[in-house]
Amino acid sequence: PMLVINSQIRIMNTIPKVWYKDQGGRDKCIELDLELHGPNGIVTGQEVPVRCVLLYEDTQIVLNQKVLQPIPTSPMIINKTGRSQIRVRIEDVSKNHQSRNFRIKV
Repeated sequence: PMLVINSQIRIMNTIPKVWYKDQGGRDKCIELDLELHGPNGIVTGQEVPVRCVLLYEDTQIVLNQKVLQPIPTSPMIINKTGRSQIRVRIEDVSKNHQSRNFRIKV
């Protein structure tokens, strides 16, 4: 069987290369401005659920995915406009992971 991908999710905002979970309190989070793009531009008219996965910089999956938490008020969905802003928080520091840098896959 062959899988054909017609759309891709793009992160439209600049994400900080370094993020400190403890600066700014419990409300501190990473905001991701997402757009769903197809061959003819932004795809509209459908809602698409979004899932985030925490990886290390070498793309190995972090075993404890509970470290990456969506903010409860953040809808984990791209809405019918083809756009969304999701907010997530990393609840651990890389020092506890052999100082390996994290990466978020949407």
